[in-house]
Amino acid sequence: MQTYNLPFNISEINFDNIVYTNIKSNSKKTVVFLKYKKKNILKSLAIQTPTLLNINDPIKNQMNNSSDLDIPLYGKKENKINEFEKFLNELDNKIIYDAKINSSSWFSNFNTEEMNYQKLIRVSEDKKFNKGMIRIKILNNDDFSTNIQLNNQTKISQDEIPRNSWVKMILEVHAIWINQNGFGLFLKPILVSFIPIEIKEYKFLE
Repeated sequence: MQTYNLPFNISEINFDNIVYTNIKSNSKKTVVFLKYKKKNILKSLAIQTPTLLNINDPIKNQMNNSSDLDIPLYGKKENKINEFEKFLNELDNKIIYDAKINSSSWFSNFNTEEMNYQKLIRVSEDKKFNKGMIRIKILNNDDFSTNIQLNNQTKISQDEIPRNSWVKMILEVHAIWINQNGFGLFLKPILVSFIPIEIKEYKFLE
């Protein structure tokens, strides 16, 4: 019998329980990995998004086999969207605060007086989506591949992702990336499921 891991409920997450576990660094980039402590056990910090509206096609990265997908913070239930927006903003604030405390170890490879933080919520060019949007990087490499589904069951490829669809995701708050241009938080997409929105067409009676 197959068992499944469940994501954390964002309303129950205590940001003080985020633990930074490992730092990998080279001349171009530093990565700070993190976990979540629950009852003295370190776990991956996986969260579930509310149902959002996907309006875009994924943009493939030429350098690797991944794709970027911008998804507006707009969905079926406004109260759930507001709760998710609040969580992302508070998570940003947590990372910025901890970056100041750990600046000597995190930013030692970069000679700059000020590091700009890339917020999880980006500004949308479409004024209709005034809460902004989040960008997810859909992965497909030897180490890990994002599980992409249609209607919560059929596995599909990056090329088959449907525009104008509802989407729900399980994202892992995975690591902080740092380079010469700034730093930010990487949300690793574990499971992304799309449900196409049916458009009913009519024709005249004979």
